[in-house]
Amino acid sequence: MNMSVLTAWATIIGVIGGLVSVVIALVTLKREREWNRRKNAEEILSRLVNDQFGKVLVQIEEDFGWSIVNDKRPYEELIRNMPEEGVKKLNSLLRQMLRVLETVGIYIKHGLVDDDMCYDYLASIGPKIQERCRSFIERERELRAEPRVFEVFSEAVKRWQAKDARRATGPFKSDKRFSW
Repeated sequence: MNMSVLTAWATIIGVIGGLVSVVIALVTLKREREWNRRKNAEEILSRLVNDQFGKVLVQIEEDFGWSIVNDKRPYEELIRNMPEEGVKKLNSLLRQMLRVLETVGIYIKHGLVDDDMCYDYLASIGPKIQERCRSFIERERELRAEPRVFEVFSEAVKRWQAKDARRATGPFKSDKRFSW
């Protein structure tokens, strides 16, 4: 074999090795990005449970006797005979709670947190909150003359409900992650 053939083979092997290295690097970056998204979701959901969101839910239940998740009464029924100061306080708490949920929805929309993890935590309570607070959300949209108020949270709830409908055959039946 002459030297140019050996050089050509060495170049080809070097290029193949370089391509393999690039593929390994890209796979590693993709896995790290996914890990970071899941870690962000976990951190956000932990803050959600332990901080503002959880505290607001507790405060609403303690101050107004309304467990948004468990009590089927909607907002409009709750405030029907409530003094104006009570309505203002409740509205402030609901705004805080819905802003947290809207922020989570925005993070999901832009890929900053993992939608599956948020679904696992919020899909059981998000639709209930939206249903019970529907008239409050509509009122906020009218007051601000802005139809997009809490829109991203509402879209996430629709997505989660559609996912629930697809999984209606039983818990975890269609979710391949749980095929043990």
